[in-house]
Amino acid sequence: MEYVELHLLLKKNYIKIIVSSLLGFAVSLSYFFISAESYITEGTLYIYPTNSFSQKQEVASDMNFARNIIGLSESPEFRDFILSKMGTEVSYVPMIGLSVGTKIKEVTPNLISLSIKDDSKDRSQKKFITYRDSLIEFGQKLKKGNSNFEIEPLDSNLLSYKSQKNIYLFSIVGLFIGFAISFIYYYLRKVNQG
Repeated sequence: MEYVELHLLLKKNYIKIIVSSLLGFAVSLSYFFISAESYITEGTLYIYPTNSFSQKQEVASDMNFARNIIGLSESPEFRDFILSKMGTEVSYVPMIGLSVGTKIKEVTPNLISLSIKDDSKDRSQKKFITYRDSLIEFGQKLKKGNSNFEIEPLDSNLLSYKSQKNIYLFSIVGLFIGFAISFIYYYLRKVNQG
């Protein structure tokens, strides 16, 4: 389809496309006001080699502690361990993690950033503490052979804050989705008509 044909399609159906864009805007805005507020608790874990000087040099150059702990957090054994610690049924989605609100990422080979999102500040903090302490406890299983290390939080204070929702972002996304759906609908309808 050429540019002229697309222009004619827009010109012919512009009122319907505007109405569906406004409908997308209204739905998105409604979701903005209805959706629950969320809280994020974040922290950083420092993983460092211990014992002899030669081990520090050898392990620091050969091992990536952060990747090992992240890999451990994705194992089925850790999943079972953390679920028993939390005491609640948590769905696990492969490739995403225990839940959508849990993020763990490597900052450097010795630093891990952990972030937990929940609807309540208290639950967010409790989940964070449980997850952090479980990582530290379960990480002991990796201390084999030359790999002797410690895991410590960088700060004992929890960093919790309310996640900010952006009304402008919701509005623009709603307008765009409404426009895109209606435009694709009329485009496919024209293609099928010949």
